[in-house]
Amino acid sequence: MRGTLFTSNKNEEIVVLGGKIDAAASNIESAHYNNSKGDYLVTVDGTPKSITQIRIGLKIDDLGWSMHLCKRTDEEFTNIIDGMKAARHKALTLAHSNGSDQVDRIIPLVQLILRGYRHLSGIYYEDVNQHWRATFYENVTKLIPSLDEGAEKQNVPLPNGNSPSTLPAGLFDRLNVMQGGLMSLAEIKDDTYLYSLLPKKTRNQIAKEQCYAWGRNIVKKVQNGMHRQGENDFLSDVEFSSLVAEARAFSQIYYYGTDAVPTHDDFDSVINQPVLGKSEVRYASLMNEIELVKLLLPSSERGESDSQRNVRIEHLINNLRSTREICRDKRADLYVRASVQEIQRNHGRPRQRTESP
Repeated sequence: MRGTLFTSNKNEEIVVLGGKIDAAASNIESAHYNNSKGDYLVTVDGTPKSITQIRIGLKIDDLGWSMHLCKRTDEEFTNIIDGMKAARHKALTLAHSNGSDQVDRIIPLVQLILRGYRHLSGIYYEDVNQHWRATFYENVTKLIPSLDEGAEKQNVPLPNGNSPSTLPAGLFDRLNVMQGGLMSLAEIKDDTYLYSLLPKKTRNQIAKEQCYAWGRNIVKKVQNGMHRQGENDFLSDVEFSSLVAEARAFSQIYYYGTDAVPTHDDFDSVINQPVLGKSEVRYASLMNEIELVKLLLPSSERGESDSQRNVRIEHLINNLRSTREICRDKRADLYVRASVQEIQRNHGRPRQRTESP
């Protein structure tokens, strides 16, 4: 039900329903749980899930991300972080009991941890004064798979049953944040270890999801940094162009993977697919967002005339209208996003010169 409510942009309902489900799950958990019985299993959409996993998902998604979209209080941050901690604890317990036999149960927990990182960085990128927090959490998501890949390439045996005892020197220098106590080094070690237990196919799927998040976060960073010009986010023209190119690259990896990526405008070819799935709709929406931020740079600084800029705006507006149509019955959330962006573009369009009568 949550998926239907989310794509229908009904986040208030998600928060209310999520709170009630969490309360019911808590009652079941307290009534049932003991060391001999273990975690109580409930079948959800044909898949058995533990009460612990259900409650973790509720904290990170329903009472975390959806609560943020409702513009609630800071409670969503606490819920997301608590959910990540619970997922980490449960996954480590499974790994230490017999990691190789528990991988199927560990996978959804690690996915929830990484989703928590994505939610936190996405939320903090919406506030230019909190970009340093967003950068920290985002860099952790980039660090975890890179450490694992490095271990594989060097044929370094990964830990079996225990968290790694060492990580590369200067770890927090790479994260660029040591103050603030956002996370402990032990937690990053644990997440790296848990990620290393996942099958290669699962890691590739996670990497594609991360690329979508990284692309969207760049858009948020540029939008908020350029509009509000916070003291921590001054962007030079070179940095701006580099970030836009990086966002485009991440979006293409999300949709195409590491296969041959087209160098031309592929918007029409994507939305005209016989079957439009989640990836097509998200990719089209992200392409629009990237084009939108490119228009933040004045024409004079892009070396183009106002008429050339108007052509680009017209093209983007047409793409936004097409995106609204493909999202109309599938993704109300992306439909609303495209509608807002279309209004912004029409409102901010440079005026055409008119000849005197």
